Amino acid sequence: MDDNQEFIPLKKYRRAALTGLLISIIVASFLCLHLYHIKLNRAFNEHRAYFDAIDTQVVQKVAEASNVIDNIFISLDQPLAYEYDQTILRAIQKSDNYYHKLDNDAGEIVARKNGKQPVTVPQNWQQILALGPAFNTALALVPPLDAIGYVKEGQFAFVRRKDTSTSHLLSAMLDGALAPDFSLYNFSTSGRVTIKGRHYFSIAKQSGSARGEYVVLVYDSEDVATWLTDITSAHVQISLINKDKRNLLSDELIQLKPKHQVNQFEPWQGGVQLYTLRSQSPIDLVYEQDEAQFLKPVLFEVLLEFSFLSLFVIATYTLLSWLSNRIFIRPVSYFVSYLTHQDHAPQNTFDYVVPVDWQPWFAKVKQVVMQKQSLLEQLQEHNEMLDEQVKLQQRALSRSLEAKERQAALLNTVLDSVPDLIYFNNIDGSFIGCNRAFEQFLGIEKSQLVGRELADVTNEYPQLLTLEQQMRDERRSITQTIVLDHKSYMLTVSPLLDIHRGLLGSLGVARDVTEQQQAMKALQTSEENFKSAMEYAPNGVILVSLDKSVLVINKAAKRYLSCEDPELNVHLSSLFNSDNYLAISHILSMLLQDNNNVLELSLSQGEPLYWLQLSASLVWDKNKEPKYFVLHLQDITSLTQARLDAERATLAKSRFIANISHEIRTPLNVIQGVIDIVKKQGVSERQSNLLGQVQHASEQLLSMLNSILSFAKVEGQHQELSFAPFCIATLIKDCQDLILPLSEQKQLQLELKVDERIWPTLKNDENKIKQVLLNLLNNAVKYTLTGTITLSLKIVSDTNSEQSIRFSVQDTGVGIKQEDQQRLFDAFTQGDESPARRHEGIGLGLAIVKHEVSKLGGEIALISEPEQGSEFYFTLTLDKVRNEVPHRVMHTLWLCSSRRVTEYMNKPYIDVVHEMQEVFAKLEEQHFDCLIISASDDALTILNSKHTALKSLKHIVIPESVAVVPLQPCPQVTSLSEAIFLQSAYCFLFTHGSETKHPQLPNKKVSGSLCLVVDDNHLNLSITANMLQTLSVNVATQASAESLLEVVTRLQPDLILMDIHMPEIDGYQATQEIRTKLRNFGKPIIALTANSSLGEKDHALSVGMNDYLTKPLSQVKLLETLQIHLNCEGVFFDQEMGLRQMMGNAELLNKMLDKFATMCTEYLQRIDTLNDDNQLQMLAHNIKGAAGGIGFTNLSMAAKSLELHIKEAGTLQHLDFKDALKVHLQQVRQFILMRYKGE
Repeated sequence: MDDNQEFIPLKKYRRAALTGLLISIIVASFLCLHLYHIKLNRAFNEHRAYFDAIDTQVVQKVAEASNVIDNIFISLDQPLAYEYDQTILRAIQKSDNYYHKLDNDAGEIVARKNGKQPVTVPQNWQQILALGPAFNTALALVPPLDAIGYVKEGQFAFVRRKDTSTSHLLSAMLDGALAPDFSLYNFSTSGRVTIKGRHYFSIAKQSGSARGEYVVLVYDSEDVATWLTDITSAHVQISLINKDKRNLLSDELIQLKPKHQVNQFEPWQGGVQLYTLRSQSPIDLVYEQDEAQFLKPVLFEVLLEFSFLSLFVIATYTLLSWLSNRIFIRPVSYFVSYLTHQDHAPQNTFDYVVPVDWQPWFAKVKQVVMQKQSLLEQLQEHNEMLDEQVKLQQRALSRSLEAKERQAALLNTVLDSVPDLIYFNNIDGSFIGCNRAFEQFLGIEKSQLVGRELADVTNEYPQLLTLEQQMRDERRSITQTIVLDHKSYMLTVSPLLDIHRGLLGSLGVARDVTEQQQAMKALQTSEENFKSAMEYAPNGVILVSLDKSVLVINKAAKRYLSCEDPELNVHLSSLFNSDNYLAISHILSMLLQDNNNVLELSLSQGEPLYWLQLSASLVWDKNKEPKYFVLHLQDITSLTQARLDAERATLAKSRFIANISHEIRTPLNVIQGVIDIVKKQGVSERQSNLLGQVQHASEQLLSMLNSILSFAKVEGQHQELSFAPFCIATLIKDCQDLILPLSEQKQLQLELKVDERIWPTLKNDENKIKQVLLNLLNNAVKYTLTGTITLSLKIVSDTNSEQSIRFSVQDTGVGIKQEDQQRLFDAFTQGDESPARRHEGIGLGLAIVKHEVSKLGGEIALISEPEQGSEFYFTLTLDKVRNEVPHRVMHTLWLCSSRRVTEYMNKPYIDVVHEMQEVFAKLEEQHFDCLIISASDDALTILNSKHTALKSLKHIVIPESVAVVPLQPCPQVTSLSEAIFLQSAYCFLFTHGSETKHPQLPNKKVSGSLCLVVDDNHLNLSITANMLQTLSVNVATQASAESLLEVVTRLQPDLILMDIHMPEIDGYQATQEIRTKLRNFGKPIIALTANSSLGEKDHALSVGMNDYLTKPLSQVKLLETLQIHLNCEGVFFDQEMGLRQMMGNAELLNKMLDKFATMCTEYLQRIDTLNDDNQLQMLAHNIKGAAGGIGFTNLSMAAKSLELHIKEAGTLQHLDFKDALKVHLQQVRQFILMRYKGE
């Protein structure tokens, strides 16, 4: 078997196994070493945790002792309900040594005269003797406590002991043996004292009022040591030390290791010592253990784990070695032995019992050996058969040679018919054969060429010899174009090889390519011209393949893209940044999909930034298949820069206009506010006229500022469209209601012409459309002296989803000259620019109209002739809104002529009839909620008939030209404008059919509420406060937002009016702080600003404001806003009531309020200090009367609620009533200080 081991690859298996075992044991040892260190750290942490637990108990025991002593001192200050016999005091003072034990183990009195002076007994000796029960309780609750006493050192002591059999402890206490050192701390401990073989220590605290008098707790050291032994583990030493570092249990001096000398990584070196020194504690705990004791259990545990791990590794390797030897190595050894020796193998090889898993392999080997013997016998038979077959093949070969001769003759015929020059050379360069074309080329017959070399025949073609030699050297085919006899030939010389890749000779084929060469040269010339034209073109040109690889790029393109001679077929993405490449890819895809001729794109590229205009086109082949893209690049940086400069200048101008408008609006608010104040104070007629002129001028200035601000927003592109469904009839009606008073003032007629096919509900920006129409209608009224103003809407195109509507405003005014029409829509221009023009304005209306219409997707235009009037028109495409059925459907009967029926009337809940006679028949047949009559004559006839069927209706809708005839009982009759009757009637069904009601302005009282106004402008602050006071609102003012949080916390206003633009802290920041830091303050905050932009309003709402008011303030708008947002219950301060109480004397009211503010401060102090609920009830009663008498209703109600709560419950059960009263008192005090005292 040993010899056989040399044949297997696993001969060093056992050595490798032993090496692996050794490595595993070494790894296990390192692992256990690391585990040892971890366990040491864990054990140290366990000791630390154990120390912390014991230290906590010791600290708790010390704290209990301190509490016991503190309670004793407190008891000494309490009055006694009884007195001790005075004979005890006289007996003490007369005796040199006095001892008396009170009855019922209530304590022992010990006194001793100090020299000739009598015993000085503490003045509170009665209270000291009354401490007996307290001492008994302490002894019962603290097991280690042996005695407790009150000691006046050297003279008097009152003691309660557990063991009263001896008096040595009493003498020691009286002598001061157990007295601690109070020089540093008032709460201290004594050292260990031995009395009659027993060891004690004490904890004492000195009385703060009398030096030398203290309460002492005496502990038995052995009991304390026993307690510590019970709660600690073995091999751990616990010490209780005093401030002198002496052990109270053994009187040893404990040496503490400084914390900085302890090894941070192995803190157990030199032994474990844990302690915590507390300056205020008389006793500290020291926890110690010897290093050997600390290491011993961990070391034993780790060694045990290492032993088990080593045994496991050895056992595992032993088992694996045994299994591999049995299952693999031994069978393989016998298997190799059998293969090597076969029939001559040793006998033990055949005696080996083959394992079951190896038996198929051994069987296969035996089968192979048997097959080898069989094959040898078959090989002899095959040799004999092969000899016979060789003879047969020789006969077949002779026949094959004859066939090849025939094939050679055929091949020569084929070669002779080929026009190319073909020849065959031997390995030595002599000709073997050629075709007829080569014969004619050389002018020599084949028979004369065979066996001769080219040099023997002619010297005119050395190129052939050169190529032949190159082919032999390189042993590969060589193709080259050569010129022979003034003609171009493409010559290919190839080696002739045998089956063993040996060189037999060469084959040459030459084709006349003279015509192709001439065509190629012409093409190259054309390409060179094209490349030159493209390379030196002033604009960049890039040819790109369909897979976006760069085919060609000229110099200009390289310069634009800052690239140095990129390699061909580089990807287009390497020339542009990612955003530009995505845009270019998109337009290239569009060229492939839409067959567009040219697409253009503007790109920004490079650092510093410059702009390129890219034009892309697609080149197609003759089969209409895409071939490649052509990209043209043009530098438009200067053009783009000029455009950007112009846009920046426009934006700067718009910002300047917006800012200057904002700054003018603020003083304008002051002007209008002062006018309102002066008017209300009463003025003469002349003064009123002058104020009216000032007010009219300020309103005109405000109108111009609004126009300037609108233009600034439009030009600065700060406005965004807000698409929403709207009713076209409502839009027209709003315009009519706003313009009709102006037109009637000038005795002008206003006409409406609305196409009935216009869809009733459309989707677009209603406010923008309304603004445009109102601007045009205002201009029409302004420039028309007599005649008619016409607003018309006409359908231009109509689809299933949208309508194009032509809006037109026509007048019969002065008209506009042709030369003035070109500049009419420019900013700050008017049709009449002469100094003598009759109409005011700054010329921004039509400029705004032009921008708004353009943003809506239309274009404003006009038709005008001087003295003939003007027509301004534009066309917009609006989406149809197909309304769903309302929640509460009104079954409607609609009387309408057939020519007026439109698509939107085809609803399941609308029955349309065309004759008046059908109306009554329908009403009698079924129930209807609403009747709509489109024609005025029909409406008048039906209403006058007073038919009984009309009484079942809820609504009747008629044209407004019909006089309403009262019906009993009458349904509600609604009149609508005839010009937009159909659309109005349709919208009527939805507005009245739905159960959902539109929210209306709440009609709430705002008087008596409390409002805080914050504004840095004192004039604006005064005007706003005056407006609020006119509405009987209580006002507190704040000129900055710096201390606003404190003010709001104390004042708790019902509403805050917050100016936006303030120095240091603006309104946005102040609101965010209030909403963030005062989360319980949910009262509304209203923004005040002179900037009316939508963005600023959105910003105000986003930071936590509830609404938005623009300056100058309107008192009507202010009242509406207060009614919407004020939700105050009750009245904060009724000033009118207060004045009535003071008989109208405002000065007296101010004095009373000043005094009441002081009373509020006193009330707040008393509420916090009162512990008697009856007194608190009486205080609430007083506050109720005082607050109600002066007008503070909410405060009076809060005091009343607290009073009734205590009265009904008998005690204060809910602190909410008390807290609410404190909040109202603080609120009233803050209001008086801010409003009347200016603090």
